[in-house]
Amino acid sequence: MESRKKRRIGALEAMNGWMNVEMSELRLTQRQANERLHVLEKKMLEIDGEINEAEHCLRSAVDPGTKLVLEEYQMLFAYLDHKQRIRVNNERQHGFARERLEKIENEMIQQGLKIRGMENLLERRFGELALDKENKQLSLLDEAWLQKQKDEA
Repeated sequence: MESRKKRRIGALEAMNGWMNVEMSELRLTQRQANERLHVLEKKMLEIDGEINEAEHCLRSAVDPGTKLVLEEYQMLFAYLDHKQRIRVNNERQHGFARERLEKIENEMIQQGLKIRGMENLLERRFGELALDKENKQLSLLDEAWLQKQKDEA
């Protein structure tokens, strides 16, 4: 009986170790997703700066009293349009990266709950095993006491 319980405890410990390995892999994946998110945010800030510069140039070119060259205006407008498209694409990627990061964080929470449950189960099993040993020892002591009482009588 005890060997079966010990095997179950061993299996639970192995599963607990496996779950901890999964959790460390999730942490690594979260770190990578976080880095990806920061890279995208940095790119978006750079593009925002470029867009602001282009808009400023466009506004200054449209000011009254300045000579407006149509080719420069078209090039600047095309550049601004291109950067806006890049910005929209980066926003989309940022949204996907944010969703992925949230998904990973939810998986980490679930894995943490599983690990906590597994540790609680292990603790209960160890308690049961210790209780069984204690009960067995007490029953042996009771039998020895009864035998001693029989021998004395």
